Amino acid sequence: MTVAGVHDQVGMERGQEPPPGVLGRIGLLAARRFRTTVLLWLVLVAGLGALAPQVTSVLAGAGWQASGSQSVQVRDLVDRHFGGTGSTAIQVVVHADGSVADPAARAVLAKATGLLQANRSVAEVIQPRPGLTVSADGHT
Repeated sequence: MTVAGVHDQVGMERGQEPPPGVLGRIGLLAARRFRTTVLLWLVLVAGLGALAPQVTSVLAGAGWQASGSQSVQVRDLVDRHFGGTGSTAIQVVVHADGSVADPAARAVLAKATGLLQANRSVAEVIQPRPGLTVSADGHT
């Protein structure tokens, strides 16, 4: 569609600009009332700054935890029942055709343990525990 076609559709005379949309009108208002716009932004920033300390207490845990949520409850359960290896733990899963107690599986576990212990970012490596971290069938 040509510009002439647009003018014909909205009932405007040729050479006349189409009316601005919503954002265009907001932009024009902000440009015309520059001081008022700056003042409103300053009031908004000051108001949000005053509320900021209350938000950090609501969102605890580095600012990203909604206390009382299901995810926080589950993380607390995991920490309690799995020796504190919950949300920050790296889980390495090894599956063996036989039992994890077989020599071949033990060799793979020893190699994985060595690689993890050599990494400075890994604080602790916990060996597989039957009944806790080893599956019921003993393969994983």
